[in-house]
Amino acid sequence: MPGTVRAARTIMCVQMVLTLVMTAILALLFVQVGWSAIVLLPLLFGIATAVVIVLVVVKMKSRRKWVRWTGIGIQGVNVISYVVGAFTGSNGFATPSAGEFLGLGLSVAVIALLLVQSSAAWFDA
Repeated sequence: MPGTVRAARTIMCVQMVLTLVMTAILALLFVQVGWSAIVLLPLLFGIATAVVIVLVVVKMKSRRKWVRWTGIGIQGVNVISYVVGAFTGSNGFATPSAGEFLGLGLSVAVIALLLVQSSAAWFDA
């Protein structure tokens, strides 16, 4: 496994842990607030994101093309959600938070690492 793929996998593991922590916090909030779409939608998005990231991380050694493209796709969805959140003020503030910048940076890094020629060659072999 080339270093670029290994680095992308490590970053996705960090993302997975952070996503699961945030999802757990949202689940606790959901239990306290009740059936609220404001909490339910981010909770479901967090669960779906975590599941797809786990799938990509686990299947990465299989060297299948769909694993690479699924990883790029879920990271693209993450980038879009961070950008939309920054412009809509989803955190309740007018400016993006440090956590949003961190998440955006991690997602962009994974996309870049998976689009590098060495990663593409490894998955295409």
